[in-house]
Amino acid sequence: MPGEISHVIYAARVLTNVSDQVKDPLYWVGTLLPNIGKLGAKSRFPLHPRNVSLYSLLGQSDFATGMRVHAWMDETFGQYWETQRVADKLPWNPLTRIAYKLIEDQELYDHFDDWNLIHRLINKVNDEELKLVQDKSVIEKWHSTLQDYVSDQPSDASRKKFLCSLGVSRKLADEINVVVTQLYKKEEVHQAMHEAWRNVEDLLM
Repeated sequence: MPGEISHVIYAARVLTNVSDQVKDPLYWVGTLLPNIGKLGAKSRFPLHPRNVSLYSLLGQSDFATGMRVHAWMDETFGQYWETQRVADKLPWNPLTRIAYKLIEDQELYDHFDDWNLIHRLINKVNDEELKLVQDKSVIEKWHSTLQDYVSDQPSDASRKKFLCSLGVSRKLADEINVVVTQLYKKEEVHQAMHEAWRNVEDLLM
């Protein structure tokens, strides 16, 4: 459920718990690959590993561990969103959930201090990605899309470019940006985020 930037931040937080067992920087590439499905990528295997728990995060490679961390974060936030009825605490809008994710990306961006590392790591397609996704050109497009998005703290312009890269119409992207601006001003949105972040911290303690 977290956005692309938020996934990197949470992967960095999880890394503090498993750093002695994760050495390969492809961990970050694994963290970012699963959502390539937003481009309609055809994969040979599930891009989101199933039934991942906090105690089964380590994969057969550090790249695989990154994918498993991504899947665990999605599951953790999905469960939290439902059990805590987060949507009921936020202003209603059909675009609220996607706007929430984009606001979280904006809020967390400065919590990672080496976006150049991420940019460099996804500057080429690696073999483990090719084992999972059939079309190299789609992987290259996903990398390019991510490089643009993480190059600076999200703005209306970069969000619109990112959304349009995923096939969202320019009109809808503009509507999403309006909702982002509206929700960003709401204290209940930031409160909901802080509570969700504390939940992750509690799980990792």
